[in-house]
Amino acid sequence: IPCAYLTMKIHKKPIKSRLIIDIKNSFMSTLSRWADYYLQMVLKLIPQKLRDSQDLLNRLKAKSSFPPGTKIFTHDVEAMYDNIQLTNAIIVIQFWLNHFKEELPKDFCNHDLPFNTLTFINTLPADKQIFMDLEMTLTRGVVSSRTYEKPLALHQYIPPSSEHSSATRKGLIYGMLIRYWNHNSDPADYRHFVGKFFDIIVTSG
Repeated sequence: IPCAYLTMKIHKKPIKSRLIIDIKNSFMSTLSRWADYYLQMVLKLIPQKLRDSQDLLNRLKAKSSFPPGTKIFTHDVEAMYDNIQLTNAIIVIQFWLNHFKEELPKDFCNHDLPFNTLTFINTLPADKQIFMDLEMTLTRGVVSSRTYEKPLALHQYIPPSSEHSSATRKGLIYGMLIRYWNHNSDPADYRHFVGKFFDIIVTSG
């Protein structure tokens, strides 16, 4: 039986909550994996999809510069999962299935799939914007970046006392160093975040 619980967004003012429904080992779990398997095939074909902030950086760095007057803006959805209307979601999914029909495997699931209105949050075009864990700045047509952390970020990394393998713990450290190196255009910012990460790791034991 699926279980529901709330996580609190303590960084929001006023404090808000996020409803989590855990369907692991429930009858919905198999259906969820089935839907995910097929929809991932479609997702890979959508050119506008961003995998993560590193994917965005790679695309920006592929351009040496941007025309004068270029600004940055972000586009987000408020409480997206809570506000997706089922009938609209099915229409959108069916659209993409039909749009990529010729590019999908011939044995691709071809069943007829038996958003409340979303509220979009747009930032005003500017020279500096925050996207996920990145702070991007546009200076004379060139994009630079810096790691962004929410003011109340808890930095809950795997503690040394956990049952994870030593390779996992080393992988965490190595992965964070690579992330900071890719995110921070200014070496001083890289050293700042690495030093902060080191202090957190030492404090945690």
